[in-house]
Amino acid sequence: AFAGLSCSQVIAVLTGLASGERKAEGFLFGLVIAIYALYVAGVIVIFIFGVKLSVNLFRINKPEPENL
Repeated sequence: AFAGLSCSQVIAVLTGLASGERKAEGFLFGLVIAIYALYVAGVIVIFIFGVKLSVNLFRINKPEPENL
């Protein structure tokens, strides 16, 4: 997730989108937004796995169901 945030920021700075030199339109803007969206999706996935881990850690003596 961190790599997506870093990549979107680096691309925005290198292309001038971050400073306002270039208008927020076109392919490069779409690329920055797409990479940022991947970052957001990664954070959501990490959140979901964190909740699942917490549920498993705080489960009170309930045995795991057997896979049939």
